[in-house]
Amino acid sequence: MLDKDGQATKNFHVLKSYAQYIEENDRVVVKIPQIISAQKLRRGNQYIENEAYLDAKIFTKQFYEPAIDLLGPSLGGMIFEQEYQKNRTGYRQNKWQKSSAGFLNPFQMTTAIILN
Repeated sequence: MLDKDGQATKNFHVLKSYAQYIEENDRVVVKIPQIISAQKLRRGNQYIENEAYLDAKIFTKQFYEPAIDLLGPSLGGMIFEQEYQKNRTGYRQNKWQKSSAGFLNPFQMTTAIILN
């Protein structure tokens, strides 16, 4: 929602415009951006390691806090979409479980559903 310089992105402005129509009992589910949820990012014709993968500080400052500010109690959930990777005997799921455990706890998010 915010870029690395703290400036509002297009998605921030779109969500802000939607927020004015949210009623008291409405809930909104938002998708976590790739800069936080993807282990690798596509740059041109190649994939590079994402140094910000599950970085709690980046998540907090660029996504979580802006989402809470915009949606408050209407924020009903967040979707972490994992990019496709070859499944080498459960490697993908095990890496996500190990990486996400420490990441999710400070935000009181304890449930993750992994779709292979």
